[in-house]
Amino acid sequence: MQWKETFILNGKPVYYNRIAYNNIAERTIEVPIAFEFFTKIENKTKVLEVGNVLQNYENSLSDYVGLRPRKIVDKYEVVSGVDNIDLMDLPEMVKYDVIISISTVEHVGQEKNQVTTDSENLEAPLKAIAKIYDLLNVGGKALITVPFGKILNGRWYIQFSQEYLNLLSTKYQIPDRAISKNFLKRIATELWVENPRHLWVQVEEEELRNVEYSWPWPFANGIVAIELTKVSNSFNLNLNLSPENLTYGTPLSDTISSDITEKLYSILPKLREINLIVFPDWSTSEDSLYKNLQPLILSLLNHPYNNYVSLLIDTTDIDEEEANDIFSAIIMNIFSEHNLDMADEPEIILLGELIPIQWQVILPRIQSRVILADENELSIKNAAAQTIPLSTTDSLGSKRAIQLETGLWAFK
Repeated sequence: MQWKETFILNGKPVYYNRIAYNNIAERTIEVPIAFEFFTKIENKTKVLEVGNVLQNYENSLSDYVGLRPRKIVDKYEVVSGVDNIDLMDLPEMVKYDVIISISTVEHVGQEKNQVTTDSENLEAPLKAIAKIYDLLNVGGKALITVPFGKILNGRWYIQFSQEYLNLLSTKYQIPDRAISKNFLKRIATELWVENPRHLWVQVEEEELRNVEYSWPWPFANGIVAIELTKVSNSFNLNLNLSPENLTYGTPLSDTISSDITEKLYSILPKLREINLIVFPDWSTSEDSLYKNLQPLILSLLNHPYNNYVSLLIDTTDIDEEEANDIFSAIIMNIFSEHNLDMADEPEIILLGELIPIQWQVILPRIQSRVILADENELSIKNAAAQTIPLSTTDSLGSKRAIQLETGLWAFK
């Protein structure tokens, strides 16, 4: 991947956080979102941070934007400058102009390193947000970031979902006009790196509906950045409400085997900027396979952007070793006939047998499915690959690899 230094937030490029402290996941975007939010605030007389996060990333910029002189509360972290107070115990008569909470609210009311079994605590993160809204002065603003996707009851956290988040207004009575939300999804992360580079893109809420926590990437794979603006003093904080009858899932990462993860992580590092996929019908004759695949591979070898392109081959219904022998023979034949340098060999990835949760990770990184004369229609259906844009072997030569402002790549 050609990693970008910025991600796009509401049409504006914002630099990823590259400070190498707890920066393997969502902090890479949450920290710059917090600083970006704070630069827009005019009244910073009284500032509260819930959860001791930002001082781990502070520098001279903190003084420039006026972030440094603030009150920090964190129930558990005992360090200088932090008050070990539960957010819910803060006096309601003390109000703030700005409140920031990064990756903290989802833990409120949850037992540390345990799955919450007390239904009364499952909505504690929502009550915490209502508490934050109550603590604002009229006109005051808050920024809260939490993991977002499927509703999950994890170890010491709740991952928010669309239905869960909507309770802020429908149940806890924060006015709709007081809430704005930005949703971001993680597309790629460098593997096995302490301070990895990332690709996050801003998306619509619906696009995160099926996003898991810690799958396929460690920790949050989607977040929502919630901005609150206190619109009046008429808000009545009511925390004595019975929990809704919601169905909380278990994180997929707690249930899948290491083999499934290892198989996926063996494929992801091989993906390039442009990834094409084919679904050959392996039941056809070897001669038919050659006629289908040889022109395609030759087209990729001669493509001006071949260093950017990988070809993924579905090998359902055939032994991987046999598939590998067929492709090796095709490539050797092409190089022999056309006197090509073996250094130009394309990146070909034989996928083997994949299950739906593995396909869900790979498909968003695929730009096009190349149509073959003989295809495995059942495999296409099982992979849910029907919606991938289509190409033909003949059309590939006219297409170019283009990196979009978001960091994603297009092939057109």
